[in-house]
Amino acid sequence: MYRWAKLTSAVVLTFGLCLTASGCGSADPDEAIIPNSTCQAIDADQGEGLDLSGQTTPDALAIVAANTANNPAPVMSATVNGLIEGLMNREILPSLWSASDSHTLQFELPWEEDATDAAKADLVDDYVTTINEALQTPATQPGLALFDTLTVATDTMKSAGASDPWIVLIGSGLDDHGPLDTTHGLLGEEPDAVAQRLRLAHPDLDLTNMTVLLQSFGYTAPPQSSASDVERALITTMWQTVLEEFGATVLIDPKPAAACSLTTSQTVATTEFPKVELVCAPQSKTYQMPSALLFTVGSPELSAEGRALITEPIQLMINNPGAEAQVVGYASVDGDSASNQELSEQRAANVATAMRGELPGRQITDSGQGELDLPDPTQARRVDITISNLPDGQTCTEQ
Repeated sequence: MYRWAKLTSAVVLTFGLCLTASGCGSADPDEAIIPNSTCQAIDADQGEGLDLSGQTTPDALAIVAANTANNPAPVMSATVNGLIEGLMNREILPSLWSASDSHTLQFELPWEEDATDAAKADLVDDYVTTINEALQTPATQPGLALFDTLTVATDTMKSAGASDPWIVLIGSGLDDHGPLDTTHGLLGEEPDAVAQRLRLAHPDLDLTNMTVLLQSFGYTAPPQSSASDVERALITTMWQTVLEEFGATVLIDPKPAAACSLTTSQTVATTEFPKVELVCAPQSKTYQMPSALLFTVGSPELSAEGRALITEPIQLMINNPGAEAQVVGYASVDGDSASNQELSEQRAANVATAMRGELPGRQITDSGQGELDLPDPTQARRVDITISNLPDGQTCTEQ
């Protein structure tokens, strides 16, 4: 009924008529299909899945999956299953792309025109399981980066005449090569600057009228360390900003499908996330906070994740009524010097304002110091919060 073929770059899997168990008379439509008994679903406590009601109806669909180390084993979420169900009912055949060297699975039509509903339901179960197993085939050598695979899938669908194509990207959003290589400080850059740089490097890529759904972004597997909520938002925001720069409509599925790791011979470099650095001195503690973790894209406004991040220095001041705070903003040398000075001032002021809201009457000053010319520009884009007048003996681990 199917055959395997080995390819050496991004590979495409095409299959037909009904891919999802939901609505075809078999599995629960609210659950992802987990073919490997050692692979545990983790979406139960992650909130509601993405509601696709009101979205445009696709006339083509490609699923692009990462299957290298540090990505959870790709499994279609309940949201994606439901999307595919609707397409299959309209006899639209999705394509499945692996972002690395893997296998490709090609199906014949799954049933005859006179097949019974029961026979169709049995075939659907078999096909969904087989497709998920194909998704999880480990990479054996480097292939295309996830962003490059997306461009190939886009070109293929548009050349076929699709007017409203959709792409589902399944993976952690981390890569160790290609345009969005996250292993060299990319996540510490301003997402809009990354997007504009890629736009110049790929002038022919057009995602206008394309809808891209991000699934499981920010969820990692060994050897990659787990991402916090702040880091997960950082990954998702970078991808969303880049894709929107090319004209795409971006949707985010907040429910990851699985937490299982792949056993793969393909070694993938891990990513170091931007993190808060602590600098201790007698009677003071300084939190050096990367701007990428604090602010919304291209803005001096604190993000929800940024507000959560400053709760620790706020709590330190609550625990030490005599403590004072100095908030200082910095910028990198990229761009206009006057604009960078203004940005550093605005960001420091917004952090200080948020702290004053939690600490009325306390001594909190703010200033912007403009540009820092450091070898790593991401270390220059930050806000320092220094808590002073701490009691003698206070250490970086004490509050």
